[in-house]
Amino acid sequence: MTMRSKRSCLFGLAIAGLVGLSSSAQAETYTWDGTTDTNWTNGPQDDSLGGVFPANGAIGSNWTPLSSGTPGQLAVPDALTPGVNMIDYLYTGHTWNILNADGTTLPVISEDVQVKLDGGALNITNSTVSLLPTSANTAVGLSGLNIGQTTATTANFTNSTINLSRSNTNGRALGVTNGSVLTLDNTALNITSEGGSGEIDVQQTSVMNITNSSVVTITGDFDISNTALVTIDATSTVNVSSEFAVLGTGADVTLSGGTVNAGWLRLNASGGTTEDRMFDFSSGAVVVSDPNGLRGNIFEGAFDWTGAAGSGTVTHTDLSNNNSNLAGKIAQGFFSIEGTRINPVISNTSDWSNPANIAALNAELASLIVNSKFFKLTDTGGGSQILSLEASAIIEWITDGDSNWNTAANWSTDPALPGVSDDVLFSGLTFSEARTIDIDSNVVVNKLTVSGGNQITFDDLTSGSLDVNEYNVSGTHEIAAPLAGGATTKSGGGTLLLTADNSGFSSNITIAEGDIAVTADNPLGTSAISVSAGAALSLQGDGSGTGYSGAFDTTLTGDGELRIGENATTETVTLDNTAMAGFSGTVAVRGGVTIVDSNTDLGNATNGVIVNFATGTLQLDGSGGNLTLADAFNLGSRSTDDAHIENTAGDNTLTGDFSGKGNANHNIVTTGGSLTIDATLTNDDTGTSTFVFDTAAGTSIKIGNETTGGSGKITDGPNAEVVSV
Repeated sequence: MTMRSKRSCLFGLAIAGLVGLSSSAQAETYTWDGTTDTNWTNGPQDDSLGGVFPANGAIGSNWTPLSSGTPGQLAVPDALTPGVNMIDYLYTGHTWNILNADGTTLPVISEDVQVKLDGGALNITNSTVSLLPTSANTAVGLSGLNIGQTTATTANFTNSTINLSRSNTNGRALGVTNGSVLTLDNTALNITSEGGSGEIDVQQTSVMNITNSSVVTITGDFDISNTALVTIDATSTVNVSSEFAVLGTGADVTLSGGTVNAGWLRLNASGGTTEDRMFDFSSGAVVVSDPNGLRGNIFEGAFDWTGAAGSGTVTHTDLSNNNSNLAGKIAQGFFSIEGTRINPVISNTSDWSNPANIAALNAELASLIVNSKFFKLTDTGGGSQILSLEASAIIEWITDGDSNWNTAANWSTDPALPGVSDDVLFSGLTFSEARTIDIDSNVVVNKLTVSGGNQITFDDLTSGSLDVNEYNVSGTHEIAAPLAGGATTKSGGGTLLLTADNSGFSSNITIAEGDIAVTADNPLGTSAISVSAGAALSLQGDGSGTGYSGAFDTTLTGDGELRIGENATTETVTLDNTAMAGFSGTVAVRGGVTIVDSNTDLGNATNGVIVNFATGTLQLDGSGGNLTLADAFNLGSRSTDDAHIENTAGDNTLTGDFSGKGNANHNIVTTGGSLTIDATLTNDDTGTSTFVFDTAAGTSIKIGNETTGGSGKITDGPNAEVVSV
């Protein structure tokens, strides 16, 4: 619908509660003369629709002159009953031309007249609606058409043409505000302007949906702000001569296959350093033509590419400003992939007219891979740059035998070897027995997938290393070559054995699925490790007493599981309170001895402590200060008298509940100091759990705190029995 305001409008309304009507009446064209008082040609005569329309020069019952005796200046009372106003007559099939019939002088209006929709709904179907003022008014105004003046309003424009014009440089032609929703369905929205900004303004949690082959054409700006949302579907197009802007935290544009052509794209967060994904791009095309084509005060991955590889392009057609062209903004971290910011090291002020710098940027982009996707920049050589999203190539190992990684005949891409952006598969081939792949150089690939029953070992010959973004493993396989490069992720439900000396590796490791197992400290390097729920880090013995032992001082986070002592015999692991402070998962003692000497050694173990294997003891050492632990303990079935929990020093207290497994004894002993227990004992398995408390000479187990009158307690829970020896 074309309505507009800003200066001197031909026609202005203040409208409350608009309701669109349909009619079977014959399609008509209505034109307001604008030269004689309230003169409409071919005006509706049907009084049954309310009788309020100015018909053939007569002022309707709900219409009053804006100023007495001035031709063409009409206003509507502030409060109208929905359905009783001029908009009711914009029903299907009619064309409204609200303009000066002779194309000359319009009456000068003393205020900037606007059409204000406040609550209710406006529906325009199969119509052409225009509001095109042609003379200046110096008054400062808001919108020619404002949907949602103070109250959320719904507007639907279907199979129509809407022409709006903003004639005041301080205002806007179309505003969608206060939580309103505007939907364009197979509609052309055309907006012209004499200059200024804000020709369309969507704000204050409002939504504008551009759908079903709609085309929005704006001479001026398109601003989205204050947590508003604009969606553009696969068949629609938005053409903006100046600025397409997403402003402030929470504002968002979703482009799903359509096209945005703009002078420049501005993504401005509200400030600070928080990353904000402001432009969600799943597919389609974005084309910017201004030398400063990409702008914004925060370049924290604000343009987020969420679609598949090959799903679209971003094109910059004027590269005359080196620092603001597409290459410069890529280097500045303007783009992200599925929420992960792509932030190259190369300087954004490089000379982007030099093909060598474009090549260097692409080489770096090929290594910054998210879910097997990476960016590629193409310089057309004709003054344009095009950004696309590429998929990692999949390359398979095809040899059933021990061999060298760098032998081209072993690969499906022979004579080419896998490259930095490639995904490598050791899964399409059934290995007849365990195999060793020799690494004698710095191998860099995106993803290494290994599966199958026979173990594959990647071994370092001399100076080899593996720089891999993701290890996807099923079964059990070994990396005996040093780790290199940036952060890496372990996925897949299998076990990845790290056995090389990784003391020089400091990048973060994420265990998303399955587990990583080590039998010594140095395979973990100095990395910080995050373990996701359902995944595990396993500190294992080697069956001969020379497995993982000593202080575990690797920074650990996440809510997965830390497994200690599997296959251990005499190995002892001491937990470090600083390293464990951010861990909220489960600690599982599976063998050997695990020492706790600080209240935070078990982390924030909200999932508890498990000592439920045939061997393995959790020792409490309060020699450096008495311990108070609130962790819940699960104690497993054991056929020997080996202690599940042993108090070796200090007057320590356990306040978490105990649960036992199986029809067996669960042994809690003191060999030094004293242990106070306040807990409920239960059996979470079949049979009867027997909790056995054993004290060495000079030690004690206290049921409660004697100094406070025995306030502690042990309660026999279901199928649990307490025995004191």
